[in-house]
Amino acid sequence: METGTGETTDERMALVLRISSSPEFRRATKLRDFLVYVVEQTLQTQGSSLNEQQIGRAVFGRASDYSPSEDNVVRAHARQLRVKLSEYFSTTGKDEPLVLEIPKGTYAPVFSQRAQVAAAPVEGSPKRRSSRILAWVVLAVVAGSLGASAFLAVQNRVLQRQLATSLGA
Repeated sequence: METGTGETTDERMALVLRISSSPEFRRATKLRDFLVYVVEQTLQTQGSSLNEQQIGRAVFGRASDYSPSEDNVVRAHARQLRVKLSEYFSTTGKDEPLVLEIPKGTYAPVFSQRAQVAAAPVEGSPKRRSSRILAWVVLAVVAGSLGASAFLAVQNRVLQRQLATSLGA
C-alpha cells in the first residue's frame, strides 16, 4: 500500500520496528507501545480518529470513563516519545532516509523524507571550529586563573609582611 508521500506502509512499519528495537527504546516499553499504536492507527485510518482518550484506554489501560483532563499520562508520554524520537534520529537513526515525527498538538505521526545534506569538508566543519574556539577559551580561562592566583599570593605575602612589621613595631 502506498501513501500520499511516496512511502509504502511496509517502509513505514519497517522504520517503526527499527526505532522500537533501538537502544533508545530498549527499556521504554510504554513508549514503544505508544509509538506502534499511533502509527498503526494512523496508517489504518489516516489518523483522523486518534485522540488522547483513545490512546489512554488502548495503550495505558485506562477505564472507558477516563478523563484526560484529570490524568495527563498520554500527554506526558507523548512529550517523552517526541524526545526519544529526536534522540533516535540524531544518533542511531541518523542515516535513516525516512523520518518519523509526532508534531506537538497531535498524536498522529508524520513521515517525511530526510533532506539530503552535502557533507562539509572536515577541515572547515563548524564542529571542528567550535571545538578549537572552546579549547582556546578554556586555555585563556586557565591562564587567567593562574595569573590571578599568582597575583593574590604575592599580595598576601606583602600584606603579611606589613602586618608583621606593624605588630612588631
